[in-house]
Amino acid sequence: MNNRLQCIKLQALAILLFMLSDIVVAAKIEKIDKTIPLIDIKSIEVINHRGKISFEGKETDSLTITGSLDEQAIALNISQQQNRLVLDVQLPEHLAPEKGSNLKITLPGSIAIQVKGISSQWRFKHTFAVQIETVGGDIRLADVLGDVTIDAVSADIDIQNVQGNLTIDSLSGKIMLAEIAGLVEVSSVEGNIQFLQKMINQAFLSNVKGSISVKGQLSAGAWLNVDSVDGNILLNLGQSDSFRSIINVLEDGEIINQLSEKGQKSTDEKGQYLNVIVGDGLAQIIATTVSGKVKLMK
Repeated sequence: MNNRLQCIKLQALAILLFMLSDIVVAAKIEKIDKTIPLIDIKSIEVINHRGKISFEGKETDSLTITGSLDEQAIALNISQQQNRLVLDVQLPEHLAPEKGSNLKITLPGSIAIQVKGISSQWRFKHTFAVQIETVGGDIRLADVLGDVTIDAVSADIDIQNVQGNLTIDSLSGKIMLAEIAGLVEVSSVEGNIQFLQKMINQAFLSNVKGSISVKGQLSAGAWLNVDSVDGNILLNLGQSDSFRSIINVLEDGEIINQLSEKGQKSTDEKGQYLNVIVGDGLAQIIATTVSGKVKLMK
């Protein structure tokens, strides 16, 4: 009986210690609510190694940052380097798995943004030029006025409505793009690429392992270059009525042409080739895959 009572006491003590440890951890969470006047500031840099950071451009002359820091954060360091404002969520070198910081930043829509992180979620809306370097996490951008540059190791990327140029260098992760006004350059090692446009102007899409899907109408003088090593390519050209397409499929790949114009098709020991001219052939398409399928549809 005494042994059983002793066990009950030990269990109760363990539960109490667990509850107290939760209280201590919760007490470490630091709330952030800062407003910083942006005098002579043309860009900001944000460094965050885990958690979620959201940016939203507004008509304002200051930067506001709200939310909570990582439970293990040492501090939010704010400094100015010439015309750049730097926000750095400082963490210890060795980290236990936690949720990370959750911050929202509002700033003028004319300020360029550079971010760096390891396992972070990045959100951008109504912002200007954006430059991203991340190892993990995911990225979402919408309604960006300037150029966007992304260097990602393993991250899902979702981008809608960019008025400038877009450059992506990705190791792995799904990439979804829609309505990019400027030049599009995407390079991926592993992961599917989906590119949706009302009007395609100039795009270069490259993938090693994974599918590439393009849907949209080609503008006059458009240039579309798509290549994959081990993956299928789908080209849905909508109502495009003036383009020339050159399709190259090597090794065991296949060409599927659903256009009314059948073009010139040839096969040799190196693979299959298709040359199709529609209308005046003003826009140019080059699609190449080593061991996948290329499907041409309208």
